[in-house]
Amino acid sequence: MKIFITGCAKSGTTLLRRLFNAFEVSVCNDREISLKDFIESSYEVGKRTHNSIFSSELYAPDVKKQLKLIKNNDVKVVNIIRDKDQVLASDYGYVSESRYYESVAQAFYYRDYIVTTVYYSELISNPDQVQQVLAKKLGLKILHKFSEYPNFIDASQETTITGLNMELRPIGAPYK
Repeated sequence: MKIFITGCAKSGTTLLRRLFNAFEVSVCNDREISLKDFIESSYEVGKRTHNSIFSSELYAPDVKKQLKLIKNNDVKVVNIIRDKDQVLASDYGYVSESRYYESVAQAFYYRDYIVTTVYYSELISNPDQVQQVLAKKLGLKILHKFSEYPNFIDASQETTITGLNMELRPIGAPYK
């Protein structure tokens, strides 16, 4: 089984990817990964690229190809949704309103391919409960409580693997 994380940009896909590091699975932490590359990799968990399903950048024939890959390769799609106003305000308007709505519409239209949906607000307010739900739905073994993040992560590895200078802070902690 493989788990592919999807969702609109700035909706919490990186945070959700970090949650999977608290399970006994191999996570593709060094980059976002295309669905095709993910399926061909040894990783069990991967986070979508900008041209993966539930993206405004895909044409219908490409979506159909990706849906076929999901179906034929036992890929479990976990989608994350965040409040529209938060997404649009994040990163100085990185995501347009139309892009947000396209992502939500595709997730609704292809809902039969999504094993579960995580809500960003719940992930922040009840991280261990969300982790328990995911463990049960996906049959995963928990190694760490996600509420203890980033204590179980090697900080030097995390800053390298994100490729960005992302601050490591406890779940729900305010930005500095």
